[in-house]
Amino acid sequence: MPIRNSISAVLTLVLLATTQVALANNNLFLPGDAYFPAIMTQEDVERVLAEKVGERRFEYSSFRGYDGAFCGFAGYGVGILQGVDDPFAKNLASVYQHIRTYQFRELREIKHQGKLLREETNGMQVLFYPTDFDFKKQQLGLRYNENWVDAVLKFGHDRSYLRYCSLVNDPEAVAGSWRDGAMVPGLKFVPGKVDRPAEPAESEKMQGTSNPLLPAIIQGKVRAYVLPSGVTLTDLFQNKIEPYTSMYEVTSEGVVRYEYRGDPNVGTARWEDASKPNRDQDFQDE
Repeated sequence: MPIRNSISAVLTLVLLATTQVALANNNLFLPGDAYFPAIMTQEDVERVLAEKVGERRFEYSSFRGYDGAFCGFAGYGVGILQGVDDPFAKNLASVYQHIRTYQFRELREIKHQGKLLREETNGMQVLFYPTDFDFKKQQLGLRYNENWVDAVLKFGHDRSYLRYCSLVNDPEAVAGSWRDGAMVPGLKFVPGKVDRPAEPAESEKMQGTSNPLLPAIIQGKVRAYVLPSGVTLTDLFQNKIEPYTSMYEVTSEGVVRYEYRGDPNVGTARWEDASKPNRDQDFQDE
């Protein structure tokens, strides 16, 4: 199929899916995806610090990039990242604490099983990638998965109701993700097993054709890009984020904080290493 027709087919599929959201599927982490996105609250940070290497779990998040639908799930809703060792976990915790110096923790009260609980609503946004992913050459938030259709079909969904489920709400992002999918390697993983019984609310989610609790054991080293709550990947893709917005690159070796500087209207917008000349200075005492 000619490239132009292929891209048109993909965009048409996405547009049809978004106009019939209620009848579409929900894509989670799919084989071939370049990233695993997760939200980390204070509770998540503390839990990850306490977990052992090879057992650290992260729940898939859409970052509110698309609405939920009612035709089940495709993919893996939990990632067990073997590359998040103790130094990596401590660096994630340091980033969380740094974000809280300028973005205070927000809580709301909810009722759960008759009890009144407080739930954090502005956790940090974390995107895990293979270590060779370069955000200066590729776009953050794109699946870069040219085989996503085949991946979704293997979870038992009808082709008529497929939905791309992009974290970036922009047709050019969908086209670029499909076009460059072969150039960006996906995270390596093996399927895991559900090791705990589902709660009633989770059982309702499992009525679809894929169990969202099924974990993907993501193998090898990873790097993470962290954004504060409220910074959307769509705005990032479209160069519409506020100047001096912070982004953090996290590995086991350390943290690099970047700031978004320049004017996108005149083509000077860019991410600059804000840690220089005292690289990682903000995180040495945390």
